[in-house]
Amino acid sequence: MQYEIARNSGKPVFQWRSPYLDIAIIQDQEHQLLVSGDKVRAEGIEEFKRAVKDFILKPPQVKPLPVKKPANLNALIFVNMTSSDRPLAEKVCDELKRQGVGYSRPLASGDPSDTRSDLEVNPLECDGLIVIYGSSTTLWVRRQLLECRKMLSKREKPIPAFAIFEGPPEEKSSIACMFPNLQLLDLKKGIDDFHLNKEISAFIDGLEKENA
Repeated sequence: MQYEIARNSGKPVFQWRSPYLDIAIIQDQEHQLLVSGDKVRAEGIEEFKRAVKDFILKPPQVKPLPVKKPANLNALIFVNMTSSDRPLAEKVCDELKRQGVGYSRPLASGDPSDTRSDLEVNPLECDGLIVIYGSSTTLWVRRQLLECRKMLSKREKPIPAFAIFEGPPEEKSSIACMFPNLQLLDLKKGIDDFHLNKEISAFIDGLEKENA
């Protein structure tokens, strides 16, 4: 009866029997069918327990969302980050590129005055802005938001999309700073293709609406 309930539930079924059991000597037909079904594993109990554990702990397969390339969208996104968050920023930029959107990152080296000038020009010229908050300090993120806000006030038109991208680690201080229309792209628990695609798609939606 338990087997019937489990099978009818539609969930995976694991059955175990000793590999030394001689099913040929079992006279009860129902019992014989029960211990010889396609779900029965004739193996040592430790092997069986390990197979069940591996199945439970196996991460679910996550398929990335189909790419929805923005129609006639010639956009440039400035991805601002500190050097410690460069690997995270590169993942974001790769996803922007995959969805047909251009990107710009801060200069990695050069004269300090050139680097500063570049940081001032990008918020004025870009179509969208993402500030990466991964392993960088809360103070750095706050300062960047305030600096960007100051630069954005000089634009002729409001920026269509402005976001904080929160990546790992999960435990971090709140920036305690929020502006109108500032989006929060939350991937603190970890980066995978599906959720990265989802968050960047939501960000790009703001650009598409502005250009509609």
